[in-house]
Amino acid sequence: MDENFYDCIDCGTENCPCYLALTGDCLVCSRLSGKDCCDCDWKGVCVYNEFIQGGKRVNNIRNEFEAQVKEKKKYEEGTEVLVLEVGRGFALKCSWPGSYVFLRCREDESFYSIPISVLKSDIRGGKIHLAVKELSAKSKRILTADTLVVRGVYRNGILGIKDIIGTRGRVDTARKIMIVTKGIGFAPAALLIAWIGGRTQSDIFIDKDKIDEKLIEEYLPECLNGKVSYIDLRREFEYKKTERVSEIYREGGHNTLVVLTSDYYLSEIGKVLKIDAKSNNYRLCCGEGICGACSYTDDFGRTFKMCKCSASEIPGIFDKF
Repeated sequence: MDENFYDCIDCGTENCPCYLALTGDCLVCSRLSGKDCCDCDWKGVCVYNEFIQGGKRVNNIRNEFEAQVKEKKKYEEGTEVLVLEVGRGFALKCSWPGSYVFLRCREDESFYSIPISVLKSDIRGGKIHLAVKELSAKSKRILTADTLVVRGVYRNGILGIKDIIGTRGRVDTARKIMIVTKGIGFAPAALLIAWIGGRTQSDIFIDKDKIDEKLIEEYLPECLNGKVSYIDLRREFEYKKTERVSEIYREGGHNTLVVLTSDYYLSEIGKVLKIDAKSNNYRLCCGEGICGACSYTDDFGRTFKMCKCSASEIPGIFDKF
């Protein structure tokens, strides 16, 4: 099988070549992954050439910086939205669907960093909105701070997003998108809808379990070109299995499915319907493909760094759930 059937989410961006080029583990370039010949299928600027001509250095390392928490909005279900002042340039980068950042308190060690999906990017105001659910030590620490250390932007919060974005960075207007979210999975869905900007029909089906309806009402973008429906996934799957979701998909004439839920519902929906994009629920610790916490090995013995691999269709991926 072709080893390079997927793309690295950072390939061809300002953050390429990355640390993996230094270690001989580039996900796309065969020369930078130990081979003595070029057999990649990358159609952009040559990664190997960029690495050599750049003095064999990492390009645009994502550095940490301190950001003021300008506002804290408390909601039910143990959720708060933090509004961080990050500057217009950084906010612009955060407007890309699937964007997430790492946060920690400035007095904490780096291992306290936690990945949080961007809920909203206010480019004009130079701010980003992040929905944080209080669960354990890391999230509790973040919610007490008035200044946070931010690292990013990272792009792979939604696996398979490149299939929706397309080569020109604009959604295909022929797509009719069905978005299914549950809980905090609403955050990347809201950012995706804002990026689509009404250019194609997008219907969103929201499971309100573990998320305040007021947060949904406040952050659901007005530019949504489609309908908003509420769905109880637990009830649907207990009594009808996947029949209801399949019916909605077929009857709505959708040709693209985005599922931003827990692993269980990703797996169940994936068994019945082809998923074009899904939430990245792997363990994201470094975001650079270095630590290996997000690694997934398929039936062919190939290991994928899920913080950087942008393909949604990896053989056997649902077996992990």
